[in-house]
Amino acid sequence: MMILASQDFSLNIFSSILLIVLLISMFSKRELYRFSSRLFAHIIVAILLLLVLEILSWVFDGIQTSSARNLNFIFNTLFFVSSGVVAGLFASYVDYIVFKSKERLLKRLYYMHVFIILIILAIINCFTPILFSLSEENLYSREPWILLGLGLIGILMVVVLISVYQNRKRLQGKAITIYIFVLLPFITAVLQMVTYGLLIMWSGMAIGVVIAYIFTENISTSKDYLTKLRTRLMIVEYVERLIEKKTEFAVIMIDLDDYKSINDEFGHSEGDKVLVSFSDVLSKCFHLNSVVSRFGGDEFVIISKSTENEILSNIKKVEDALSNYDSYPLIKDLKFSYGYSFNSLDKITSIDSLLDDADRNMYQLKSEHKNLKRRKSDSAK
Repeated sequence: MMILASQDFSLNIFSSILLIVLLISMFSKRELYRFSSRLFAHIIVAILLLLVLEILSWVFDGIQTSSARNLNFIFNTLFFVSSGVVAGLFASYVDYIVFKSKERLLKRLYYMHVFIILIILAIINCFTPILFSLSEENLYSREPWILLGLGLIGILMVVVLISVYQNRKRLQGKAITIYIFVLLPFITAVLQMVTYGLLIMWSGMAIGVVIAYIFTENISTSKDYLTKLRTRLMIVEYVERLIEKKTEFAVIMIDLDDYKSINDEFGHSEGDKVLVSFSDVLSKCFHLNSVVSRFGGDEFVIISKSTENEILSNIKKVEDALSNYDSYPLIKDLKFSYGYSFNSLDKITSIDSLLDDADRNMYQLKSEHKNLKRRKSDSAK
């Protein structure tokens, strides 16, 4: 049964609002440092565009003016071509979740092959109506070749599903989520094709995106389970992105002195409290132009766009905050060592070299602290 063009677009509007809220949430939580999250954000933006274009492709249908006819043609063309962008981004995101390789995506042109073909078909359609046509009354009608474009998108989704199945062990339990992520828009697309005028395809894709966010992005490895700081994986991807963008920044490495003795003397429960409290202090003292992470154990890494003087000032704030931490003696007496290095725009720098330099400087200070402690202990005898 055909649904009239005057239909209610509330599902598209609701889906758009849902995606906008999701996008704002990702920005507010600063989740766009990881490559997978940036791909995911691009998917959201692309679907938002399609939801709007889908409405606009119906709004001008049947309005018998030359401007309305032109807009009807333009919006339907953009809607058709943009669907290839979303399909390519979908495939790219799933491929990255499986293989964690940007180089692999580059070799595959981010799966934009369908998009390129759709552009060619759209250009031909400007001269010969093979995808869709507009009657003298400015009414939209499908033409046979539009099924080719949709079929290519369907084939790409099937290829993605096969890849997910073949590499399901790599996904560590996320395979079901990816199946839903791909199958939901696929099923709604089929329903929309057999029921002309039913606008559920991109709303179904929006729901699939929300499901994927909950199970692959929101519960990802971006935050440390204990301290709620950023994780090592997230910070590495963030640094790689800054290096790619040729941004000046510093890598600050911090390690607690004699942390093992706290665990040995007071137990691991108290040791965890020390890590949580110290993390809170770091976050408060390095809250501007900085990202604080737990790199592992009692080791922390801060990526900061601050100057050297600002870094040293923040380190002093950390020391003062610890000494004034009267409510918890283990924190009040806590000492730490630190080292830092700077990304230089004059030479090619890698994250490994930056971390090695910061680590070397930190352990030089740590050895000085140990020698100082030894000297104090000797003088007390």
